[in-house]
Amino acid sequence: AGASPKILVLVSDGGNAERLIRRGCRIAQRMKAELFILHVPTKPADRLSEAERKKLREIEALAKILGGKFFIRAAGGRPVIDVIVEFIKENAITQVVLGQTGMSRWQEILHGSLANRIMERTRFVDVLIVGNGQEKNR
Repeated sequence: AGASPKILVLVSDGGNAERLIRRGCRIAQRMKAELFILHVPTKPADRLSEAERKKLREIEALAKILGGKFFIRAAGGRPVIDVIVEFIKENAITQVVLGQTGMSRWQEILHGSLANRIMERTRFVDVLIVGNGQEKNR
């Protein structure tokens, strides 16, 4: 698999998008990889609040500053995982960066974590889960 590395950062409208994008950017620079940022909205664009729209514009601006390509893909009633897997395959992504979900351990057991579902449905894709909370000083 001599494919050129391509990093995908999955962002929600949560507060950790900036940290995830910066982490993805550092990895992309180290690996000389292309950087993609994907947001799959959980509601239609016309139902977004002004604050949510502003947050997405900020995420897009940060992505551009850091040399990434920002995409918004509406699920259109499909499961979000289908949209993500399709994007990974279309763009030959080699590594996915995502934030820790707020899912309880039981929800993960019952529904499977996003990371596991990505790995089950793709080949040769590494998944990096970035923990929540403050980065500790070393």
